[in-house]
Amino acid sequence: MAVVRHPDALVVLFVVGLLAVTHSSSVQAQQATSISMQDFKFVGLPTRMQPGTYTWTVANQGQQPHVLVLAELQAGKTFQDLYAVLNGPPTAGPPPGLLAGDTTYADLFAEPSKRLAKPITLHPGNYIAFCPIPDPASGKPHFQLGMIQELRVRADASAATPVALPDTGAAAPSTLALTLVALAGAGLLGGGVLRRKARRV
Repeated sequence: MAVVRHPDALVVLFVVGLLAVTHSSSVQAQQATSISMQDFKFVGLPTRMQPGTYTWTVANQGQQPHVLVLAELQAGKTFQDLYAVLNGPPTAGPPPGLLAGDTTYADLFAEPSKRLAKPITLHPGNYIAFCPIPDPASGKPHFQLGMIQELRVRADASAATPVALPDTGAAAPSTLALTLVALAGAGLLGGGVLRRKARRV
């Protein structure tokens, strides 16, 4: 067995080990995202992230149930494109070519004072995070009260301050808005059925 005889060598080995542990902890920290869902905004959700697999933890700190639904936009489409349609006049049907796929990318639901953790793998693209649950007082979906945010996933993404959008006003929900609610509701319904089955076991 090799024996290190020089104190300087021990110091070097200690520093190298410390740097390795620190780097490992830093990488793990970058892969964890904690998001607070409040009435009515997302706090802690970046607007830009690098591709990779993350563990998202949502904590509902509001008085109402909330869900973070993540949908991917079609290539070439932006958050502004979808946001304009959501707040524009009602349409006869959802405009084609805005969302990628027929289902939402992910949904994280939590009752007040509850939290949920879920692994999410993000590839390069533009995403929209929103909460479609209706507010009992106004009848508006939560995303029309401010719970809507863009997320851009890029290999060269740098840290960005989360941005929540303000109240979108009293405009009636467009058909696309109702479609997003139905889309997310289908995912939540499936999740609720699975949770009830799990409780019976």
